Amino acid sequence: MDLGRLNKSVLHNGLMLNTPQIDEIEKCCYGSAIQCFSEKLSELKSIESAGSLKNKIRRNLSKATIHVNTCSAEDTLNANCQTCDSYPMRDSKEFIQALKTLLQSSINKLTLKA
Repeated sequence: MDLGRLNKSVLHNGLMLNTPQIDEIEKCCYGSAIQCFSEKLSELKSIESAGSLKNKIRRNLSKATIHVNTCSAEDTLNANCQTCDSYPMRDSKEFIQALKTLLQSSINKLTLKA
């Protein structure tokens, strides 16, 4: 994903965003955390040319393949996932780093599952 390019194009000007950190996400709540990142991406202030990049990342985050789930459908339905607005506010650099960490963790889970 183009997170490195996004990080370079974002105007890191102290903007604070609700940001799920990997250690704050309940076992069966990765999908809702990824959805939170997708929703908050639009709030990032960036140079004009980065608008299409943010849209591309949002589209990729919404794809089913991103939603790695090691829980059963029932466990996922019964999970007590935090709302996006309940995650702590962190600056834009931490937001992008936390998204990168979550995606890397998801890839690792896929690799272990295979």
